Amino acid sequence: MLDAVSAHDPDDWSDDPHALRRAAVAGLARRCGSDAAHSQQVARPRPQLVRPDRTLHELGDDDREMLEYAALLHDIGQHVSRKGHHRHAAYLVEYAQLRGFSPDEIEFLATLVRHHRRGEPKTSEPRFAALDKDRRDRVRKLAAVLRLADGLDRGRRGTVEQVDVQIGTDLVVLRLHAREDAELELWGVRRRRELFEKIFQRELEATIVRRASPMPSFSDI
Repeated sequence: MLDAVSAHDPDDWSDDPHALRRAAVAGLARRCGSDAAHSQQVARPRPQLVRPDRTLHELGDDDREMLEYAALLHDIGQHVSRKGHHRHAAYLVEYAQLRGFSPDEIEFLATLVRHHRRGEPKTSEPRFAALDKDRRDRVRKLAAVLRLADGLDRGRRGTVEQVDVQIGTDLVVLRLHAREDAELELWGVRRRRELFEKIFQRELEATIVRRASPMPSFSDI
């Protein structure tokens, strides 16, 4: 019994449904050998990209929560195969029996994970087609944001420390605060912006704001 208890995350025993869901997601990612540092980095820009004022996307708190879980699980399909890992990831989410999620939420999360890569979600994909119009629209928006967040850690080095977002009527600008060279991450964002621009009908541009180097001390001279 003690061995069984020690194998569980403390959140497994929490009365907080959000803690239970987060523990279930973390457990699945761990079992699939997911790159935890990369997945957590992908989840980090979520508050900036999905703004609470809803000026761009009209998404709510539940959507931001699902986006976080999708970020933590988007790469678990590599546990099966790197090729087509987005499809494998959706299958793993669908059949993992994640605690704290309703069947509809599992269906939604699996569909979002499935579409974290290239291409536009289409009704020719069975999971996406099974959603009603409202949930299909939400998947499109969240997938567009998830792709940008994934591109922000293209080099898997945690280079981008902060993202500032400026939303205009025709343009969205991402200012990437980086602790070192972030040209690869800049390329990753630009490569992943097509769906975002189509869904939100705004061009997206990204620039790098490098952290200022500290002044040298006398010992460095």
